[in-house]
Amino acid sequence: MRLPYAPRPMPGEGLSSWTARLAAHNYVDLPTFWTWLGIDPIDDLRPSPTTVERLAEVSGLLTATIANLCAPQARRPSWTVESGTDGRRGGACPVCCREAAAEGRDHWWPAQSMMLLWVSCPIHRCALVDLDGLAFTPIGGVLKLTRQDGGALGAPRTSRVLNERTLALEAALASALAGLPIGPGWRVRSARSLLEATEILIDLVLYKDAGQTPFAWLFEPERIGGPFILSLQASEPIKGLEALQGRSVRSRRNVLSALAALLGRPARLEGEIAEVLSWRTAPDHQGPYRTLVDHIGRDGRRRLETALPHLPEAIALPAAAALADEAGIGGNSLHKPLAFRDDYERGL
Repeated sequence: MRLPYAPRPMPGEGLSSWTARLAAHNYVDLPTFWTWLGIDPIDDLRPSPTTVERLAEVSGLLTATIANLCAPQARRPSWTVESGTDGRRGGACPVCCREAAAEGRDHWWPAQSMMLLWVSCPIHRCALVDLDGLAFTPIGGVLKLTRQDGGALGAPRTSRVLNERTLALEAALASALAGLPIGPGWRVRSARSLLEATEILIDLVLYKDAGQTPFAWLFEPERIGGPFILSLQASEPIKGLEALQGRSVRSRRNVLSALAALLGRPARLEGEIAEVLSWRTAPDHQGPYRTLVDHIGRDGRRRLETALPHLPEAIALPAAAALADEAGIGGNSLHKPLAFRDDYERGL
């Protein structure tokens, strides 16, 4: 049975966005839609052939068109955002939604937004908005993502612009997940090393010592405190990517910016980052690692020491130098971080 109305996917749209529009245009909520189709809530990363065929049957689209709505990088589940109970996954761009509404088209959200560390619009490069609290509402013949108060996403002509370093790491991680070169500007050269370092450093930029805010919170533009600050405590196990699941775009954006400071080559760390971190690039290139060590406290430093043998050397050396400097071992020498790391790996 064909549905009365089946919109075509937008260029760059994610599968969960298109299926949510498909249901809303036919005046059913997503749970009712899945029941009618006789399938479970859609897995928009790896939909089964049966699900794709059923969607093709009711929409009139080719199965290849539907399957291609999954971002290739999103086929690594640990690096993707968990979906809601109704199958929605990702985040929307206020500018895309505003432009779509002005042109008489539906609001939608991009396929890249299902990636855990993709926090910008792939078109406008502004910050995405969480889907939580948003619902499709028919307004003037098109669907708009609206809040509970009825306000449509993108109605206020404001959007947060992300800095170039954060955007560059976002793109590098997407390339790494797709098996492509990550480009210049990073302390590591290989995709594998970039992914490994990222997973390890997530816990450290979120670690919260008593009386401190996490290192990642230094990159919060609004600098507003409160219980919503994402952090990890000494009693919590190492989580890596799992620490970001279920977290807001805002929290993940701050983590991505913090990681960009730690993973970027020292020569690239200048300008606004010097103001954020209150440091100047030293000859030993400790830079942001010294600031990180200052923030994570004694237990956090133990975590960093434990992580050193598992980090790429280009990351481990400045981290070890910062630890040595904090401990008064003379971390300003380029040779002493090496000795410090050797001592640590021998368990001394």
